[in-house]
Amino acid sequence: SGQLKVVRAIVDALEARGFNVAATVGYPADTQIARYYFDPAGRPRVEAVVALAMKFGNVPEKIVPLLERLGVPVVNAITLYGKSQAD
Repeated sequence: SGQLKVVRAIVDALEARGFNVAATVGYPADTQIARYYFDPAGRPRVEAVVALAMKFGNVPEKIVPLLERLGVPVVNAITLYGKSQAD
């Protein structure tokens, strides 16, 4: 799908710059963060989060404590639709 192309492009660009990238997809975001972003001892597995869809359907009471516990930068990325790269 078109959205997967965006994710793949971001992953490829970050990997080309030497980052080790793990893309996760799922709803709700707090479940994905709790499941994939912490090791069994509760330590963060990630050094940063680039979020494309963490804006929809989240419950602040659930996601904010998880992000605070992660303690890493979170980039709230957006995807523009209907415009060319030149625009």
